[in-house]
Amino acid sequence: MQAKYRVLITDGFWRKSLAAVRSLGRAGHWVAVGERTSFAPGLYSRFCDQRFVYPDPIRETSRFLDSLAERIRKHRIQILLPMEEETLLVILRGRDRLPAGCRIPFAPASKIEEVRDKGRLGRLAADAGVPTPRTAQPRNLADLEAAARSLGWPIVVKPRIGTGARGIAYTKTIEELLPAWRAASRPGLPALLQERLPQEGVGVGVSVLCAPGGEVMAHFTHRRV
Repeated sequence: MQAKYRVLITDGFWRKSLAAVRSLGRAGHWVAVGERTSFAPGLYSRFCDQRFVYPDPIRETSRFLDSLAERIRKHRIQILLPMEEETLLVILRGRDRLPAGCRIPFAPASKIEEVRDKGRLGRLAADAGVPTPRTAQPRNLADLEAAARSLGWPIVVKPRIGTGARGIAYTKTIEELLPAWRAASRPGLPALLQERLPQEGVGVGVSVLCAPGGEVMAHFTHRRV
């Protein structure tokens, strides 16, 4: 018989979190769900055994970690699943403040910080032979103009760190490019420029779960609709 676990899921607002709650609940695991607000779908799933509201992980990091540690002890949580990248990094950086017996099935914070930087990730992909859009990383206005000439229009402006479509802009002229690049840049992290790929066709994603040694434990593909 499959072992049953006591699992805590953070970021209960998101649909992916609700999907995880349902999947684990249907499998018979005990599931607690937390979020910064009580208006979160995951908290009201019939598969949620315990719900709670915690302090903001970014603005109140210390209180958030204390709240999480308290819940883990109180409910004897065995597995902690942070569902958003920012929450995950806060938890991994503060791992020593959480009960040692609770497992967090993610790579160390240093590894995640390395690949969340799209500039570094692009270089890693290129080194591994994975095709990527043509990319430029301008450091100043002169670089920006040279990159625009090299890539050709339209040009995608993308923050080096970010999720989803936040901060992404599509530009067709140098007049549009400059303010978009400035808006997407951070101190020490100038935004990327990329060629825009053809919009025809189907977007396909691949997700892989690996053990610490690199062994593939589970994988799936999805088509973007």
